Amino acid sequence: MTIEDISELNIDEPDKNIMSEIKERWDSIAKPLDGLGLLEEIHARTGAMERTVEPVIDPAVAVTFCGDHGITAAGVSQTDSSVTRTVAGFLGRGESSLGHMAAVAGCDTIAVDVGIIGRKPIPGVRDRKIREGTRDFRYEPAMTREEALQAVSVGIEMAEEKVKDGYRLLIPGEMGIGNTTAATAMLAAFTGLSVESITGTGAGLDEEGLKRKKAAISEGLSRWKEERKPELFGKEKQSPEAALDIISNFGGYELAAMTGLCIGGALFHTPVVLDGYLSAVAGFAAERLKPGVKGYLIASHSSREPGAETCMKKLELTPVIYGNFRLGEGTGALTLLPMLRMADAVYRNMVRFDGTDITAYKRIQENKE
Repeated sequence: MTIEDISELNIDEPDKNIMSEIKERWDSIAKPLDGLGLLEEIHARTGAMERTVEPVIDPAVAVTFCGDHGITAAGVSQTDSSVTRTVAGFLGRGESSLGHMAAVAGCDTIAVDVGIIGRKPIPGVRDRKIREGTRDFRYEPAMTREEALQAVSVGIEMAEEKVKDGYRLLIPGEMGIGNTTAATAMLAAFTGLSVESITGTGAGLDEEGLKRKKAAISEGLSRWKEERKPELFGKEKQSPEAALDIISNFGGYELAAMTGLCIGGALFHTPVVLDGYLSAVAGFAAERLKPGVKGYLIASHSSREPGAETCMKKLELTPVIYGNFRLGEGTGALTLLPMLRMADAVYRNMVRFDGTDITAYKRIQENKE
């Protein structure tokens, strides 16, 4: 797949008429208007994505992409890259946090190796390896443009495969030591925000580790800005070419694959529930790479990483859950699934005002004078 191929992809807007119909039906239910808050809004948006007044989110699948990062050489994580392979093995056996939570949430899972160090296959993990880890972005681009596009293509292909398999909701997950550093560098390049303001502790860095992380990101950004035209940096609107440049310079194979999954969800009219910070950055990158994707994204929870709020605002999404999570893998998104199902049960089964002696609530028009 080339950047021209991505530009030619057709993403339809969610159906606003369907959304209005669903909201009217919600208002007819014998309960206070907007009583379920964001869940009603998400339910209506889901129907608009799927083009039906009776949206369906089951079956759902979490696709967790795994890859290593050259930037770990800068000491930006408590652990080394070997942990990526270990946790990928847990994912493949269904023994990770994601696997146990998915069993309760009623969600299928699949793990995909797009860039783990080591050639030995991992049982239960799909092998779509592009390279054994990215390069150290302090000194050179993390990926070539071709590698980044290949990773995006893997994500789009996984979305298409899962939709054809009958799945109605996609969750992008990730596993990759050092990937919050990569994601923060991407976000800084996309937005122009200061490294200081958007860099967090990731999986639990101490003060010295956080200093190393900020220094590594700053060094990479300085290299990139010296090599690239200034107009690429921190703009509200960037060309797909500029977005690809940022993804390839700072991202990871798993981050690019999640970007592709978000694009694929939009292509196939399928809702994509973002997990935390990393999938939010991937969703943001997807919107910059292919405008229109954000209409198919749903925010599950508010990550502890300081850059997460920026992503959500720019994607015009509001997280439902404020649980102080930072586990990754797609786990935060799983916690939203039972809530979405409960809201749908009310929508489908609750008595309407016209079937009771309760006077229907009316919306109060705001006085704009």
